[in-house]
Amino acid sequence: MRTLRSIVGLLTLILTFGVVAAPADGADVQVQAASTDVHLFYYPWYGSPAVLGGYRHWQQGGHTPPDDVGSNFYPTLGAYDSYDEANAIDRHMAWVKQSGAGVVVTSWWGQGSYEDNAVPAILRSAARYGIKVAWHLEPYGTRTAESTVADINYINAKYGGSPAFYRDAAHGNRSAFYVFESLRIADWTALDQVRSSAIVLAQTTDTTKVAHFGGIYTYDGIAGATAPGWKNASDFCRANGLVWAPSVAPGYVDD
Repeated sequence: MRTLRSIVGLLTLILTFGVVAAPADGADVQVQAASTDVHLFYYPWYGSPAVLGGYRHWQQGGHTPPDDVGSNFYPTLGAYDSYDEANAIDRHMAWVKQSGAGVVVTSWWGQGSYEDNAVPAILRSAARYGIKVAWHLEPYGTRTAESTVADINYINAKYGGSPAFYRDAAHGNRSAFYVFESLRIADWTALDQVRSSAIVLAQTTDTTKVAHFGGIYTYDGIAGATAPGWKNASDFCRANGLVWAPSVAPGYVDD
């Protein structure tokens, strides 16, 4: 599981083909047109006593919320609850819209998980602000290539009717799924079953590890400096009709 040190707050990474900065809360800025080429990873895994009955994730690393949280940065909203639609999710989506980004990629830990149960509120809020929602499929304990296919079908069927559900018009109107730590599984042949309905991205720059995927992403916020494979991955995607989604991390701390 990723540490809160680099992901607390609203946004972790800005993805794909452009970079925008989220303004400070209350800043007097002009709202930009939302770009669906810019995707932001979003983490709905926090809990608070007021909503959940206790803290979730904020205490990671031995910290004691609400004033002391497991992060280098203290969130503007304090130790908020990811289920709090009015006071947290709506604020987040307003900031996303203000930034000019058009898509959040929500962290998802399996059917019926804490993060899955947050999805309806995220979709409602995103729809109000003209934001789309894509999916970050996390490495829950029993994940396999086959279960990933089942998860994609489940998400498409359960949430595909929402006006906030992201589909890429430039790539067959398919939904988008980022598979975190895709290298944990060697054989992804099962993904061929969902190729017509989903763009599934592998987390790697090793082009020998992306058979059956529809694209590549990096996630690592410092990969641009440490992985010379970026250009090779970009060239490979361009030559093979795949989506290339390199990641950057404004404010990232790698201590």
